[in-house]
Amino acid sequence: MNVQVNVAPLAENDFRVAIDWRSRTTSATEAKSHIKTVLSDFRNQITLFPESGRPSRFLPDSDFREAVKGDYLFLYEISTNDIATTITILAFSHQRMDFKTLLHQRNLQSQLF
Repeated sequence: MNVQVNVAPLAENDFRVAIDWRSRTTSATEAKSHIKTVLSDFRNQITLFPESGRPSRFLPDSDFREAVKGDYLFLYEISTNDIATTITILAFSHQRMDFKTLLHQRNLQSQLF
């Protein structure tokens, strides 16, 4: 089956924030490269095994899953039809961040339900 991976606008911003944060201790080029590698590794994994993450602890619908790659947590949604599976990355953060607070600040839970 065909698997497509999309990144939601808020998640795009999460990647920028992670790069900015990481560039405080390394060069901006190294920070960007590291985050791009984490994203690439996640895309490769999720393309082969879309349901490899666990059900989300924060969102009750079974279509929402989370996965850890390196030091980072991805929240994603799976949509499937007869032709393809679409994975949408909804949020991304370092594991040390309070992910539930991040979702609450964005009001993501109420936007999705």
